[in-house]
Amino acid sequence: MSCQTPHPHLFLYLDEQLGQREIHEFELHLKTCECCRDALEEWKRQREVLSKFPTPKAPAAMSARILAQVEAYESEKVGFLEGLLPTLKFAAPAMAVFAVCLWGAQTLYTPSQSTQTKVSSAYNARSMLMGDDTRETEDADTQMFFGGE
Repeated sequence: MSCQTPHPHLFLYLDEQLGQREIHEFELHLKTCECCRDALEEWKRQREVLSKFPTPKAPAAMSARILAQVEAYESEKVGFLEGLLPTLKFAAPAMAVFAVCLWGAQTLYTPSQSTQTKVSSAYNARSMLMGDDTRETEDADTQMFFGGE
């Protein structure tokens, strides 16, 4: 077996970050994969060369600046509810306006009892003028239209 790219455990293996089971599995993989064996040897050579150079040290002032920035960031953190309050300042009035508009629309489009009576009377008058007895059907239509029983 030969991988197209080095195995994802390669660097963890080099850094000795794998557990015993993963080490055993990766070493079994190395026996059958030339690509991973070559990559492992190359990285070992590069580490050997780099180990001959001194490790650069960060300036002392740099770590102090970083720590100060971290502390400033931590102190500026806002809790969940504190962050939610500005949103609620706008959402609550908007919901109230929406509720009033919804109530107003319902009031405007719900016919009153007097309107239902007028329509029913108009159907009855039509039935009497036409001489046909369609009142029962028309009453059912009126009730269905107005949501009555």
